[in-house]
Amino acid sequence: MQQMKADVPRFLVFGLFAVVLLVPFQTFLTVWAASAFGHLYIWSAWKEVLAIGLTALTLLLLYRDKKLYKILVKRKVNLVLLAYVLLYLIYMPFARDTSQYLLGTAINVRFVLVFFAAQAAAFY
Repeated sequence: MQQMKADVPRFLVFGLFAVVLLVPFQTFLTVWAASAFGHLYIWSAWKEVLAIGLTALTLLLLYRDKKLYKILVKRKVNLVLLAYVLLYLIYMPFARDTSQYLLGTAINVRFVLVFFAAQAAAFY
């Protein structure tokens, strides 16, 4: 059990390094993968999928580590970011085009999710 606790923050740090290292090459990698394997939209969504995974790991760490929870909740910037994400969720029923709404939400919220995960990684 103790080994698993140490592996989760390590995986979080490696995931953040992957984002930082691969984002400058995202266009090249996405176009290459789409031309080689097809499915451009699936390949272009790797950043959002990784951001969701990192957020899930961060929420798991928040659940397990009460000290991390207290530190992140005290920061006012996190409350502002939470309000930003909640505004997107509140607006969802009023969106005219659901697919465009979801695409815009994924693009705008992924930075918030990565920032949130980076705060947890910096804690460890």
